Amino acid sequence: MYSKSVALALLGLTGSVLADPTWPSPNDELEEIMYQLTSFKARKFADTISPCDNEASGPGRLNAAEWLRTGFHDMSTANTYFQTGGLDGSLQYELDNGENTGPGFKTTLEFMSNYVSPQTSLSDLIAAGVYASVRSCGGPIVPVRGGRIDAQEAGNTGVPQPQNSAFTFQQQFDRMGFNNVEMIQVTACGHTIGGVHNTEFPDIVPDANANDGQAALDSTVAVFDNNVVTEYLSGKTKNPLVVGPSSKINKNSDFKVFNIDGNKTMEALAQKDQFNQVCKTVLQKMIEVVPPGVNLTDPILPYKVKPVDVELTLADGGLNLDFSGYIRVKTTCLPKNSITDLTISYKNRQGASDCGNSGCDIKATVQGLGKGFDHTFSFFPIEAKIPVATGISSFTVTINHADGTKQIFDNNGHGYPIQDTILFQKPQSCILGSTGATTLVAAVHKDAVGTGAKAIIHYKTTQPDSPVPKLNSETLDMAKAQCIGDYTLFTVDHTIEGGMSYQSFVDLNSGNKSDSFNAVTGIGGSCFDFPNPRACSAESKAIKARGDIGRAPIPAKAIAAVTAADEPTPTTTTSTTTTTTTTSATPPPIPTHKPVVGGYTMLSCWSEGTVRALSGAATADDLMTNEKCMAFCSGYNYWGTEYGRECRF
Repeated sequence: MYSKSVALALLGLTGSVLADPTWPSPNDELEEIMYQLTSFKARKFADTISPCDNEASGPGRLNAAEWLRTGFHDMSTANTYFQTGGLDGSLQYELDNGENTGPGFKTTLEFMSNYVSPQTSLSDLIAAGVYASVRSCGGPIVPVRGGRIDAQEAGNTGVPQPQNSAFTFQQQFDRMGFNNVEMIQVTACGHTIGGVHNTEFPDIVPDANANDGQAALDSTVAVFDNNVVTEYLSGKTKNPLVVGPSSKINKNSDFKVFNIDGNKTMEALAQKDQFNQVCKTVLQKMIEVVPPGVNLTDPILPYKVKPVDVELTLADGGLNLDFSGYIRVKTTCLPKNSITDLTISYKNRQGASDCGNSGCDIKATVQGLGKGFDHTFSFFPIEAKIPVATGISSFTVTINHADGTKQIFDNNGHGYPIQDTILFQKPQSCILGSTGATTLVAAVHKDAVGTGAKAIIHYKTTQPDSPVPKLNSETLDMAKAQCIGDYTLFTVDHTIEGGMSYQSFVDLNSGNKSDSFNAVTGIGGSCFDFPNPRACSAESKAIKARGDIGRAPIPAKAIAAVTAADEPTPTTTTSTTTTTTTTSATPPPIPTHKPVVGGYTMLSCWSEGTVRALSGAATADDLMTNEKCMAFCSGYNYWGTEYGRECRF
């Protein structure tokens, strides 16, 4: 029998009777954006709306309210009778049509555009934004499903406007798929936070000075509660869409909607718990009004156990694979220190438990803690060497509890899959963000080298009629280069257009195997030669001898010199009438970092995301050296160089 503490631990890990999705899932990126909000491995999606009174976009502008309104405005032009529109991201093309006034929609879409990717559509992010804004303000958990597809142009007009009649509101909401009761409910739920602004509606809010030009919809402007209902029913409301100047110019739209059934629906919302439950239901319905052909997934819930940022890299001269990443464990409600460590047990390339002398088990202890609105997570780093000779195909995770009990997670019986056929060689790849010049290098196992390799680059370009960049993709053939042990490197040089190269993603394919969704933020500004490459394996040499592998130029900036065991050593020959003298060319030096510069010690090389590690002053010089950078940054504890010409502290 389990002790009480263990029972709680199991409940905390399980959270519900629902099993985790089988990993990887199409919603994995959106799941992390929604739930990994702060602390370790934070995605920072809710940074501008949390806490609820955050006015990151300017005084009097409640960002959470703007996110909630964005969801409604994007959806509200839907026509369920003619099956057009819905939550499809078309709002990005509709900001100048007179129905979507104010800066809030534009700034919301601009913020969310940073998270648009091959795995996350803008419309899915808008739906996630409704969940995040409501939860940040203390409201219910609105379930979010994925799978929305973004529109490529503006949709029809038809966003409800304050001057409309009650009958017009009924027709508009009916067109969206809402009956009279749901119309009242979604309006009340949408108007419990935020207010009306003088800049957009000066005839409704004539005072531009009070409260930064915002007239609140209820007395608790930054709390998701039912005061918008109770204050209306008690006659004490100051809602500018019920009383005040709006009532004199027929723009008191909330009154027209709330009173349409003699306040019966509003009276049913007077209890807080009932209000929250209704809002959860009706707001979920709102974000699930989607165009025909869109098949929404199951609701996105946080995994109990999830691999995060897992990757393999050919290393140690081609002898081993560096296995890295994290196992994220949901620790919501778990007692502190109840997990001792994890055991990651992997299968070799053939699916067997024969992994060489080091065995198939990897231990991992906690490295960092992360948080969302309702959940906490512990991250356990994977740091292991996988022998190339045995390889890897999948793994399971065992949670070792402090009381000696164990839990095994096997990805719904499938094991967590990981392929070692084609690998993204980030150390040998590089990108210059200022120009978009990119070199991509893949390592392909000898079993698949005959199928070659392709790279698909997903990149963003600006759109003249939208604040959200367009996501494009381009497929590139990779050229065969150096053979290293059981792997052959493939490479391609390309310039990513659009000026937003650092928001790009790369998929690498060889036959039916792929290493997908690699953010280019994971590669540096300099390509490094592959150090100490092993001789090409006997099997790979045999393939070469048969002529199955062609010869391609080897970019010097990306690939190390070919080993003597694989190719003849380069020679220079001078002839006379009697003798021939042959001398070996001097091999190129292997790049190294200076361990010490002045009074500073080299720490490491880091890849930065959206937030800079060094955010102080910066300088640039085409002849930049570490010594010049040190002089510029004298007096500071940390400094660094990048792109071969920039210096920051």
